Amino acid sequence: MSANKPASKPSVDNTPAPTVHPLLLVASQQPVVAAPKPVTKKQQVIDMLSAPEGTTVARISETLLISKVAARSLIGDVRHAKVRVTQSGGVYKLA
Repeated sequence: MSANKPASKPSVDNTPAPTVHPLLLVASQQPVVAAPKPVTKKQQVIDMLSAPEGTTVARISETLLISKVAARSLIGDVRHAKVRVTQSGGVYKLA
């Protein structure tokens, strides 16, 4: 190119802008849907306590892959949330 020749102008693209923000589009051009929130360990404990047979600290510990101390703590968290929990022979249930 010679030093006196002006640079060519970029071509203008007249395509309409998308109606969805471009960051929300994926390769298929479908809007991204937010993933559902994961179930908390406390909610899983409430579900286990809601079962007719109830649950034990050991079962909570094994299911959630936590220590027995943490399982007891989660039962305490459920109690602090004003949910009545009964214990009979090591089996916990919702009252």
